[in-house]
Amino acid sequence: MLETAFCIINRLRPPLHTPALIDKVEAVTGLSNWGGDEFLEPLEVLLDSIHREARLSQQGHFVLYQHYMRLLKNLLGINQDWKREPNIHQVEIKAPIFILGFPRTGTTYLHQLMANDPAHRTLRYWELLFPSPPPAPNTPEDDARIREAKRFCYWIGKISPKLYSIHALDAMSAEECCFIFDHWFLDRINHLVFDVPTYVKWYDQYDHRASYVFHKKMLQTYGANFPPQPFLLKAPRHLFCLDALLSVYPDARIVWTHRDPLEALPSLCSLSETARAIVSKDIHPERIGRRCLDHLAVEFESGWKARQAAGEGRFYDVAYNDLVRDPVKTVQAIYSYFDMEYSGALDEALEAEADRQQNRKHQPHRYSLEQYHLNQGETHERLSDYIEHFSFYI
Repeated sequence: MLETAFCIINRLRPPLHTPALIDKVEAVTGLSNWGGDEFLEPLEVLLDSIHREARLSQQGHFVLYQHYMRLLKNLLGINQDWKREPNIHQVEIKAPIFILGFPRTGTTYLHQLMANDPAHRTLRYWELLFPSPPPAPNTPEDDARIREAKRFCYWIGKISPKLYSIHALDAMSAEECCFIFDHWFLDRINHLVFDVPTYVKWYDQYDHRASYVFHKKMLQTYGANFPPQPFLLKAPRHLFCLDALLSVYPDARIVWTHRDPLEALPSLCSLSETARAIVSKDIHPERIGRRCLDHLAVEFESGWKARQAAGEGRFYDVAYNDLVRDPVKTVQAIYSYFDMEYSGALDEALEAEADRQQNRKHQPHRYSLEQYHLNQGETHERLSDYIEHFSFYI
């Protein structure tokens, strides 16, 4: 079935260009209210960079065409929801919790643990894939969007079992909120998935606050049909735009995870290589290594600058080794630091989640600095400020 789809998309080769995609989406949905044109520049720069620089494979063209069609359909639906239900913009977003840090430092594990507390509003993967109409509590599993999300997860597992093993996708589980930014076509992590240097250069000069204004509107959408609860969110990419995040969410509580870069960096390289293999056959380990090291250095420089300006009180640091060794104690310490209510019943849920994660069957994730033409000395030199500031946690 998947091979047939690839053949069809290869024969038709629908263009990955903004006007053609917009015309197609409007024709398919019968909608045309985009709520403004702010998204157009990011989309055009990204698609142009992909077209000229990403060297997509046949499979990559198919995957990205479906990806951007879905996002544009969603965006039309979101704007229709906002017009039909103006009270969405009155939803208060109070003291959200953001888990961030370098990729591969335990952010997903910690997020999955804390998502077991029903006092938090987490975003499930199906909601992030298909946010319109606004999700509601107790949505039945036979909902069309959930069924489609499960099919999506199934095919990702078929296309790239290794990716699924490194970062398992589950339609019903809490997932990182970076997928919100996909709908505004603003995310620096794109350059870890495919070569888009022109887009990254443009993105680094962009007003990142605009993407967080959109992010907050989406949280209001996600919270519209739910009782008031603090959101529990996570995405490593927040580190790069921490100043914009804190500007839009001045009462945000930040949990920053840490791990020895000599372990986190090659793991990120392996993840990047695996993701790239889905969309391109032009894989260069040395280029991947260089890009991932640069990514961590830029992330830290930006995040540390924002942290110094904001003050230490809203930050709590978590050591990856402590999290793995004693996940329950780690979560308890976070709750205590932010003066959050911790019920004894949560202990059992956390222990069950930790056991589930530990017993999850997956392929061994093997990697090394040398695979990506990196070495310990260069890594330590490039990330020396991070290592100096957070040596206690790594």
